[in-house]
Amino acid sequence: MKPFAPIAAALALALILGTHPTCAAPIKTIVDGLGRTVELPPPSETPSAPTAFPPSQTHTPPTTSSTTQPAAAPHILRTVSLAPVVSELMHSIGAFHNLVGISAYADTHGAKLPSIGTTYSPDWEKIAALSPDVAILPAIADKSVEKRLTQCKIKCVYLHPEGLKNIPRDIVLLGEIFNRQPQAYKLAAEFDKLFPPTPA
Repeated sequence: MKPFAPIAAALALALILGTHPTCAAPIKTIVDGLGRTVELPPPSETPSAPTAFPPSQTHTPPTTSSTTQPAAAPHILRTVSLAPVVSELMHSIGAFHNLVGISAYADTHGAKLPSIGTTYSPDWEKIAALSPDVAILPAIADKSVEKRLTQCKIKCVYLHPEGLKNIPRDIVLLGEIFNRQPQAYKLAAEFDKLFPPTPA
């Protein structure tokens, strides 16, 4: 073997691994409550691949083998909430730690989080200073708010339109965003038991 062959092989392997798509931080694509496709930026701590739960009317995840389901890992996605319901649902599924700012009148649950105003009157200076990756808005939010957030390179995700039937859907949506699917499906199923969906 030529003396430089091992070095050349090592450099080639490093180049292949460094450019392989699996080495890049994953970008998650979700469909929000208004039916918009949103590409979420990579989290600051890359989680294990989330369990792929298909859409379910009963909000029950499929049965999978414990040997094939990956362990959940922290999914740190810097998020601002523009409605109290957003932060409450995030808290209920264990995703509250992703929040860096919450809307006025929202419960902080003991965390030191700055208020960023309301759905109708956001505090733009505070939001900009927090450098969030994502803003989660209620469906009733004015489109001018989304436009300004987008101009600041902040991804916008809408919840579903208000109503009891859509609360489980919002829970599942947030579970998908923050890699908390098992907790979200469990909570959504419990909600469905308390408030059974009305037959179409």
